[in-house]
Amino acid sequence: MTSKEILLELFEAGVNAVVGNTAVERSLLETPLESDAPVHLLAIGKAADAMVRGAVAGLAQTPVRGLQVTKYHHTTDEAAQLPWLTVMESSHPVPDEASIKAGAAIIEFVKTVPNDAQLIVLMSGGASALVERLIDGLTLEDMQQLTDQLLSGGLPIDDMNRVRKTVSAIKGGKLAAHLGHYPVTQFVISDVPGDKLSDIGSGLLALPDALESDHPADALENLPVVLPDTVVACINAFGVSAPDSNHDVWKNISTRFVGSSDIAQAAIVNAYQQQETAVEVIQANGSLHGDVEIIADRIADALMSDKRPGLRVWGGETHLVLPDEPGRGGRNQHLALAVAKRIAGEPGLSVLCCGTDGSDGPTGDAGGCVSGDTVAAGQALSFEVDDALSRADAGNFLAATNTLVTTGPTGTNVMDVAIAIRS
Repeated sequence: MTSKEILLELFEAGVNAVVGNTAVERSLLETPLESDAPVHLLAIGKAADAMVRGAVAGLAQTPVRGLQVTKYHHTTDEAAQLPWLTVMESSHPVPDEASIKAGAAIIEFVKTVPNDAQLIVLMSGGASALVERLIDGLTLEDMQQLTDQLLSGGLPIDDMNRVRKTVSAIKGGKLAAHLGHYPVTQFVISDVPGDKLSDIGSGLLALPDALESDHPADALENLPVVLPDTVVACINAFGVSAPDSNHDVWKNISTRFVGSSDIAQAAIVNAYQQQETAVEVIQANGSLHGDVEIIADRIADALMSDKRPGLRVWGGETHLVLPDEPGRGGRNQHLALAVAKRIAGEPGLSVLCCGTDGSDGPTGDAGGCVSGDTVAAGQALSFEVDDALSRADAGNFLAATNTLVTTGPTGTNVMDVAIAIRS
């Protein structure tokens, strides 16, 4: 088995440990719901389809009805054919008209759950773009331009979500204002650092902190980007707050975390240790949080300063500032190529950098799997690594050198992982 094949197998093991259907079913079987009231099921996020299938397998009863909102082309035939389930698809990472329709649909859905029933919410990353209801005065075009600005500015996810929650009438806990007096159980797959509930899907049903709740505009202080005056004016004039922390609605909501980066990384380590060629786990639970070039330096330094054979694993989410006209790629493809540049010529070393959801930026690829030979292979095909990185065009370099990783939707989303092995 080649190093690339081993890395892809380890990545698959990590994903399988947190895939939506397995994670939700396991949670329900280990800890059944306390209530036997009729179930209404709401699933939002890139892993929504898989999580619905897990709920069907794990619940003791068939839901009365359900609503699934996921990314375009992320719906399986199995979910689409459930007679009680309505499926909607919308855009990610930039919201579109379908996102606005989905936002209206989830409000109507939760408002019409009877008080003698219960609501099951399946939440995963991606919901910030997939569903939206904007505060008065803002248009979809405003939100699309704002999202493009946030994405190209390379903001960390918590900064991005501070803005998203402030301009939204449902995020930052505001969807809770539409709930009835029924119990709510959230099953959550975390795609944010620290598994902070208020940042997953921008916290549709998460109690916001005091700053976000009481003074929405103040939550935008010290952002590394300047928001358009029109957006700030709308926030000041029409900003919406979530129910007060003392409101009874929060007593009815319980949350179960069923998937996280830590779980995926532990599964990767375990799968490596089962390999016949396994040597040593040198590092687990390294951090990918930060600027992509700084993280590339950190990974390369770790690999080049300690050349013992073995495994290293990192998890998290880098951020990348884009040029005005970016090429093909995403943060994982960029990280993979940036690491390849730093380990060029080093024998016996391979590194995989991938998004656990199977998508990387606005592409259908998951990331890259590079080695010390990658840069030379690209140069032989007239590709220059510095040029590709400066133009955010890592994807074309990786595709040409057969180091691009394409998995398709995985049914989960626990940020990104980087896996390195040295033979």
